Amino acid sequence: MAQHVFLQTGSLLLFVGVFQTSDGGGPADCCVTVMDKNLPEDSKIKYQPEDAANCYHTTAAHSGIHVVYWRWCRPNIHSDSAGFNSTQAQAVLKLLFSFSASHKPFQPVLSDALLGAKSGYRAHASSARLCMVLHPEVSDVWPRCDINATIPVYDSRENCISGKIGFAYS
Repeated sequence: MAQHVFLQTGSLLLFVGVFQTSDGGGPADCCVTVMDKNLPEDSKIKYQPEDAANCYHTTAAHSGIHVVYWRWCRPNIHSDSAGFNSTQAQAVLKLLFSFSASHKPFQPVLSDALLGAKSGYRAHASSARLCMVLHPEVSDVWPRCDINATIPVYDSRENCISGKIGFAYS
């Protein structure tokens, strides 16, 4: 999750979720992350459920980073035939770069509320975009955002009082 530290609000992030089909299913079925291909098949830690990877792209979007999450799920993911090609990668990058054309540029400005504080800079971002490319290329309109969400961004540095970020306690 280093993107939260090194990328400023309004940055673009491409997250490729590399998964393997489970139990002989296809790419549209539930997939798994292969944690260690050298572990025996009956090892409880060899595979991780696919949805465990969701923490990476959703938290980035909540931090004000525009994200394209590309779900890449194939049988035997460690074989050469399971890899994506340059044309597919370029198409997904083109989709990601279209975000910068459709959104206003984010210019860091000095915040009056934080003058003299440790940071003093914040970006003008009220939302971030999360595009999830979930299905394999099946038509001329690939890649497309199978899920397309706009996520509000909360700047925790504004009115930050210990224990008072987010929803009120109740």
